[in-house]
Amino acid sequence: MPVLPARSAWLDKISWFQFLSVGLDSLIHMFDTGVMERMISRARRIAQENAGLLADMVEVAEATPKAEFAGFEISCALTLTRRAADVQLELAQTVVRRLPALHAAMAAGDVDLAKARVIADGVCTLDLATARAVVETILPVAPGLTTGELGPRLAKLVIQADPDAAAKRHRVRVRGRRVELQKGEDSCATLLGINLPAEGALAASNRLTALARAMKQAGDPRSMDQLRADTFLNLLQGNTCSHHSYPTAHVPGSKRRRSDSGVGKGPSDNSGLGNCTCSGGGSGNDGFGGGAGGGTGPCGGTGSGGGTGSGGGTGSCGGTGSGGSGGGTGSGGGSGNDGFGGGAGGGTGSGGGTGSGGGDGAGSGPSSGDGGGTGSGVGGDMGRGGDHCCGCAGGSRQRGGVELTGDLEMLARLNDQPGHLNGFGPVIADIARQVAAQQRRSPWTFTIRDSATGEIFTGATRRRPTAAMARHVRARDRTCRAPGCRRPAIYADLDHTIAYEHGGLTVVGNLGPLCRYHHRAKHEGWWHLVQVRPGVFVWRSPLGRRYVVHPSAP
Repeated sequence: MPVLPARSAWLDKISWFQFLSVGLDSLIHMFDTGVMERMISRARRIAQENAGLLADMVEVAEATPKAEFAGFEISCALTLTRRAADVQLELAQTVVRRLPALHAAMAAGDVDLAKARVIADGVCTLDLATARAVVETILPVAPGLTTGELGPRLAKLVIQADPDAAAKRHRVRVRGRRVELQKGEDSCATLLGINLPAEGALAASNRLTALARAMKQAGDPRSMDQLRADTFLNLLQGNTCSHHSYPTAHVPGSKRRRSDSGVGKGPSDNSGLGNCTCSGGGSGNDGFGGGAGGGTGPCGGTGSGGGTGSGGGTGSCGGTGSGGSGGGTGSGGGSGNDGFGGGAGGGTGSGGGTGSGGGDGAGSGPSSGDGGGTGSGVGGDMGRGGDHCCGCAGGSRQRGGVELTGDLEMLARLNDQPGHLNGFGPVIADIARQVAAQQRRSPWTFTIRDSATGEIFTGATRRRPTAAMARHVRARDRTCRAPGCRRPAIYADLDHTIAYEHGGLTVVGNLGPLCRYHHRAKHEGWWHLVQVRPGVFVWRSPLGRRYVVHPSAP
């Protein structure tokens, strides 16, 4: 058996990048690349056939003696439900008669049925001339966009076409806001908030994510989706107990931090927080606020763990647990702000102090601990909360900040061009200005962007990017840089395009946000990525296809 040297000679002569390139080329040669072309060709033919099908539906409808029953004719011929036939016919009439340029693009195989539906729905509120003008603008870029990318791009064009009309439509739609309960399968249901103001819905969604992440980091075994859903239901039911999950009230074996060490027992006071019957066994540190001196049941109930809290803190329920008579050393109230919207006040350890609640609390209740401090549930982090219960513009800022892109002229009310809320999409100028006004007491970070290339920026020679670099790259790219991915950059990894260990520099021209899935695809899935200039990325798939990703439109 031959003895291999400690370091193979060939490895000294061939760089890692050359080795990767050779491996990719070998893989591509083993693959019949004609399959990719056939797949693309079939997709184009399907789009062309769908264009013909829509034209046939319109012809059938126009030949029907009474238009009201045209859908009935189509439903019988194609074995569709009456509702499905009506929906298909409405789309056909819109595409073929109202938007002939869109129908021509389908007939050429450039736009498939799904994209045609997005475009038709996106311009349905516009008058005929404006709708056709917007369609003519979007069609040249539509073939290279996913439906997820096409929707926001189209929404921006619709707002730009007539800002005043867009603002009026927004007001009309918000007046129709409502909540609907839809029955599901297997004894489940879907609860929908419909026609909610975008900024409020986005703030609520971000708040759910922040609370879920705090519980996850504290060791909760539930998935992020489960935590968001459970938190959503608990908040609406007035139950702030983090342990209340579904279908069981407690998750066996959940990992919790146990940092309290006292032996005294302290009663808790859940006033203003809803009803909770959990008791015993936990520690004040289970609360999201992290205060360790609270009541010692899992929900701030009576138990044996009162003790060394660094503040009264909330129990797992955000309850105002006391510091306990076991000698807690609390130095101030816990942070109700981090409980379930919590302003139940910071209960105090025997060190006393006053907690400053801070969340959109369900009331403020005095703690019953030895320190006798009080908590105040004032302020708020849910966008329009706080003292302005009517939801007026005086509401408080969103917790964790927002990312708003827009013209300075728009913020100064010199024009009504749309803004862009990262994580949601284009919004009318009034909403963008309102969101900016809600952040007026917050620290601001701004980036002056070039719409094509972004800001020129140089960074230090270090592995981890500076905070300024990270802000710049996320402002420049806004979403994951994989083709078609819309994961917001703030939730993505900052990837070195050329790996740091292979000589890549930590500069904005070598950094880009990648969501975890596409980050793994690059490193584990044999995808190759090059940043040809700051913000412009070229992907090469394992099967030899190349995809160019340009900077997001401002």
